[in-house]
Amino acid sequence: MLYRLIRVISPNRGRNRKRFIGNVISSAYYVIDTFLNIKRHILNMKKEDRMKREDETKIIIGKSSMYVVIAERLLAITLTLFVLILTIKSELLFSKLISYQLVLAIPFFMLSMISQAKMIDLETTRKYYTFNKITSGMSIAFFYNALGLLISKYVFSLLGVLFFMVYLIGVLFFIYIDAGEKDIKKFYRDLIIIALIILGGLLPALGAIKF
Repeated sequence: MLYRLIRVISPNRGRNRKRFIGNVISSAYYVIDTFLNIKRHILNMKKEDRMKREDETKIIIGKSSMYVVIAERLLAITLTLFVLILTIKSELLFSKLISYQLVLAIPFFMLSMISQAKMIDLETTRKYYTFNKITSGMSIAFFYNALGLLISKYVFSLLGVLFFMVYLIGVLFFIYIDAGEKDIKKFYRDLIIIALIILGGLLPALGAIKF
């Protein structure tokens, strides 16, 4: 009994309690400070990510005029080729695979140009960037397929195969070079081009698909 009374009134018990409370306060401060640091880090990451997206958007917008000019020239070549074939030797379009791809390249080039021209800020770039990459990939693939199949059918079959192989190697090289950019939509566009050229160009040129 006396031992318990001495323990209750012992000054060491008060010191231990104060030390305990101090440790609790210190631990709570550490937890709060850690939480605030994590929150600041997350906010900084979001800010950096937003700034990075804005910089990428500015680059895309800056290149828009160049891409539109390239698409215009390819469209002009496609239209010229189509009109010349119809005017001079329309039997070149007797192959449905050639005629379909040559004709389809025209609206896809136009859609690519229009969507590219609409990307003027961050919001419009988010809306039209994916659509632009898909339409540009399809237009390029259809154009090259039509041109390569014309070469393969009416010039020399091996030359047509070589035409497709050189272009596919070039696309694969660009994919390898641009791998660090982490532009997944551009990567998907390149995959679309590769798939369409293999199915609609290279395989027919090799004789695996009749055209």
